[in-house]
Amino acid sequence: MRVIDLGGHRDYWNIVKREFLEQHRVKITLVNLPSVKGGPEGELFHHHTGDACDLAEFADNAFDIVHSNSVIEHVGDWPRIKRFAQESRRLAPYHFIQTPYFWFPIEPHYVRLFHHWAPWPWRARRHLKKQAASQTKASAGDIDRATTDLFAEPFLLDLRTFEFLFPDSTLKRERILGVIVKSLIAFKGPD
Repeated sequence: MRVIDLGGHRDYWNIVKREFLEQHRVKITLVNLPSVKGGPEGELFHHHTGDACDLAEFADNAFDIVHSNSVIEHVGDWPRIKRFAQESRRLAPYHFIQTPYFWFPIEPHYVRLFHHWAPWPWRARRHLKKQAASQTKASAGDIDRATTDLFAEPFLLDLRTFEFLFPDSTLKRERILGVIVKSLIAFKGPD
C-alpha cells in the first residue's frame, strides 16, 4: 500500500504499530516544504520535498491513499487551499483529510478562546501587544508586521467550505464530549 502524507511527520505514524505497517507492506511518502527536516529514510518512509498544493511530479493515482492531518488550513489563501484539495483528490483514489473546525470556540493553534472569530483589526492589535512584549522598542508596534502575521494565520474551514473542497467524500465530525464538533474529516475509502 502506497500512502502519501501531505505535511506529515514520521513520529505521527507511531499511532500505528510498525508490525502492522510492515505486514501490509505500507510505504509512506512524507511531503514537506524544504524548511521541514525529514529525518532518516527507511523501508517504511520516504521523504519528499515539495509543495502539497502542486505535486505535478506525481501521476494521477500514483498512491493508494492520501493522508493529511491538520495541514490544509496552513497552506495559505483560498486558491492554495483549493489546489491542496484538488491534489489530495488527484493523487489517490482514497483519502483521509482532517482539519480543525472553524466553529469550535478555541482556536487550536493559539489556544485562545474565540480568537479566530474576532475581527481582523482586533486580532492585529493582539499581534501588536505580543510584539511589544517580546521585541525591542524599535520594532514594537509595527502594524505592517502585525498585519502580515495576522494574514499568515491558519485559515480555518467550516462544514460548507469543506464540502465544497471534497464533494465526493464522506464528511465526518470529530467531537469532544460527544457533542461539540472539534474538527472535520473528509474521508473517501473503498465501499
